[in-house]
Amino acid sequence: MKRVTAQIQGIVQGVSFRYYILKHARDFGLRGVVKNELDESVCLVAEGEEKKLKELIDLCRVGPKYAKVKSLEFEMKDCKENKYTEFSIEY
Repeated sequence: MKRVTAQIQGIVQGVSFRYYILKHARDFGLRGVVKNELDESVCLVAEGEEKKLKELIDLCRVGPKYAKVKSLEFEMKDCKENKYTEFSIEY
């Protein structure tokens, strides 16, 4: 079990980026949260299988149709305890 924390910058707010991540994360069976930040970036924390987390990060590099990702920084670590029970959008 792994946990990834990611910061996505660019045109990622107002283009359904969080809903795009929510759908794919749930399809992959991941748990965690995605939220908009005040600096107009999107923050993602997800837990699950490493392979599925890597697939989600790859999708974050592209985003939905009107998104334009300029940078994506992430860190993946071992996850000793589950912090989340589902994947959701935090407001």
